[in-house]
Parts: sequence; C-alpha cells; structure tokens
Amino acid sequence: MSMTEFFTTVFAGAAATFTGFMCWLIYKQTQTTKELERAWISVEVRHDTEASKHLTNFIGGSAVSLECLIRNRGRTPARLTKCKVVQESLAEGITLPENPDYGTNMKNMDQMLLSPDDTIQEAFHAEADKLSFFERNEGNFYVYGVVYYLDAFGTERYTRFCYISWFPLTSDLLSISELFFRRGSLRAYNKGT
Repeated sequence: MSMTEFFTTVFAGAAATFTGFMCWLIYKQTQTTKELERAWISVEVRHDTEASKHLTNFIGGSAVSLECLIRNRGRTPARLTKCKVVQESLAEGITLPENPDYGTNMKNMDQMLLSPDDTIQEAFHAEADKLSFFERNEGNFYVYGVVYYLDAFGTERYTRFCYISWFPLTSDLLSISELFFRRGSLRAYNKGT
C-alpha cells in the first residue's frame, strides 16, 4: 500500500466517522428540541359556582356543576383526541384502587386544536347522591381522569389527573357556596407522557 492510498484510507475513515458523529448529534438535537418544544397538557378541576346556581334553579338543587380546565402549557399546539372524567365518592378510610380504571367509554375530542397557553373547559356535574357524605362529614369525593392528545410532532401522549374535595363550610348541599379541590396523591392517577 502506497503512502497516498494509506492517507486516502485514513482520511475516508475519519470523514465517515465524523459524518456518523454529526448524524448522531443532529438526531439527539432533534429529539431534545421535540421534547422541549412539545405540548404539555395539564388539567385542573374546580367547582363552577355560577353554573351551579343556574343548575340549582333549573333542577331544584340535586346537582353541582363542575369543570375540568384543560390547558396547554407547552410551546406548540396539541390536538386533543379523547378524554374521560370519573367521579367517585368513597367512605372515610377507603381509597381509590392502586391503578385507575377509566373504562372504555371515552369522549371523542375530535382532534380539537389547543394552542400554547390556551384553555378549554370540559363541564360536567355531580349528582347530590355523590356528595351526600358531606351531610354526614365523612368520606371523600374524587374526580379523576385522562386526556389523550397528539403533540405537534405526531407523538400520542396523555395526562392523568386526580383531585379530591374536602368538606365545605356548610353540610347543607343546597347551600354549598363552593367545593374546593386539591391534587390527589396517588402517583398512578397523576402522571403523563
């Protein structure tokens, strides 16, 4: 092997190694950018006191209006595909199962586009029988669920959430001024991808 062939081989090997390294570096940079720029969905549960007043007048106080605020906290839009909200009243000392069961009946969100920093409201109501433990000052009212969405890069993701309500100042369901919620502590119910 001549000196020219040797240097040509070494140069070609170095160029191939450098090209491979640059491809790997671009791939890692693209993955990092996708992670940093992606949509991040968060959900907050709250009592819609104004709607509850109208609901009370309409059906005689047998339900309380609640809402999930679904917010995109990321930097790119999200396409909401489906969601499910579950309510459970459990006696004092009984907790939710270790892993959530959302069932198979999910609400289709029709790929609704949610821009960065935008919020939509998903309204629902709790029947008085679900809240009857407030009258006895025992038990817990849980609202938990999941939102599935596609990020701007086509990756399917989800956000799980769980909130628990504590006792209002009054135990009279017809005069509840506001239900307060705090994040539930079960890890499997509060996570996302």
